[in-house]
Amino acid sequence: MKFRILFILIAFVSSFAIAQTQVPNGDFESWTLHEEGIAGGGDYWLPDSGWNENISNSAMRFYNGTGYFYRYEESDANGFAMKLRTIGINGFNRFRCDEVPQKLKGRYKFSDTGCDDFTIYTYAVNRADTLELGELYLGTVHTSAKSFTASITESFQDFEIDLADFKDVDIDYFVIMFKTSVNGSCIESSPIGDIQKSDPNSYAVIDDLELVYDTPTSVDDEFTEKDVIAFPNPTTGLINLKISEIGADANIQLFDLVGNKLLEKPAESDVEQIDLKNFSSGIYFLHITKDMKKKTVEIVKQE
Repeated sequence: MKFRILFILIAFVSSFAIAQTQVPNGDFESWTLHEEGIAGGGDYWLPDSGWNENISNSAMRFYNGTGYFYRYEESDANGFAMKLRTIGINGFNRFRCDEVPQKLKGRYKFSDTGCDDFTIYTYAVNRADTLELGELYLGTVHTSAKSFTASITESFQDFEIDLADFKDVDIDYFVIMFKTSVNGSCIESSPIGDIQKSDPNSYAVIDDLELVYDTPTSVDDEFTEKDVIAFPNPTTGLINLKISEIGADANIQLFDLVGNKLLEKPAESDVEQIDLKNFSSGIYFLHITKDMKKKTVEIVKQE
């Protein structure tokens, strides 16, 4: 058993997501159901695309199915959101990124009695300066990280973190970390001394994360709805991409949710076919560019 647990921990530490210009699963619509947990501890959902809990909390998954991340399904979310337990732990997403964003934006809510703090950290670094994955699992925060400390609120509020300080960084990695810690104001006296308490009923919810890049200088920077039409969407296989208003020689790229480029080709006619038959079900993105103009179309692949 000890060997098995060690192996699983190593597998966790060895994995991270890859992205280019978007937060993988930043809208939290993509989840995986883990039936009976890792060690028979009960069913639970985890967000796809590289979201990781710290090692100690991963161990909790092994034994009883509890952990930091949960799927939030209440009506005030845009579809699903990600719910976080505030019990003094952390979760993060570290991914490859080749362009420095201007801001991180999103929505949050935070329910607590004042015993816990909930902070969002984010930073961009080059390969030489990034923290090791093991340090991220332990909740270590990079010295350059920008932060947003959440106020207690029962309804969703917008937040944003200014990333202007990273504009000159030779960027390789982008990291987003959610971190909870016990607030020093919640002290309970006991016969053996003062005890710092946390609120067992507190939680935070995150939704609609977005990395904001350079704002287009004019409306001409993006093709209109009539310029690019993809159908059928959703699809079980073939996508017809109508670009008659653009013409041939446009560049077509297909990406998955975590930013992996799966296909790239030049358009040879005003209607192109993209075959997704051999791809798993999920969400994909078609990027169409020509003459400094661009358009991104979200594609849903179904079985």
